[in-house]
Amino acid sequence: GIESDFFLAVENRYGIPHHDLGLYDSLLSWAIAAVLLVLVRRNPGRGAIGGWTCILYALGRAPLDHLRIIDERYFGLTPAQYSCAILFAFGVFLLQWSKKTEPLYPAAREAKGEIEQT
Repeated sequence: GIESDFFLAVENRYGIPHHDLGLYDSLLSWAIAAVLLVLVRRNPGRGAIGGWTCILYALGRAPLDHLRIIDERYFGLTPAQYSCAILFAFGVFLLQWSKKTEPLYPAAREAKGEIEQT
């Protein structure tokens, strides 16, 4: 990553502190996992967890690419940022689709009395 005096910066082999993008990506993944654990308890439709994963990762990863040094840029964005836009759109599609599907755990909804048993 680019040079930085941020407290999470690490020194490269030349002794210059820079952003540790691997660490930031790991922190992003842990944050997404925490959000997904909360969401799964709400018993969403099938595909919703995948949709939220795509959306949250795309929203977190795209800004991190601005911290890269050597990536090629096309019209000001890296290929990974364009991929994040596609991933975000796919996540929105999955969320819309999940609204039409059964919940992950139908039996849990029956137990709460949300679904009439025939």
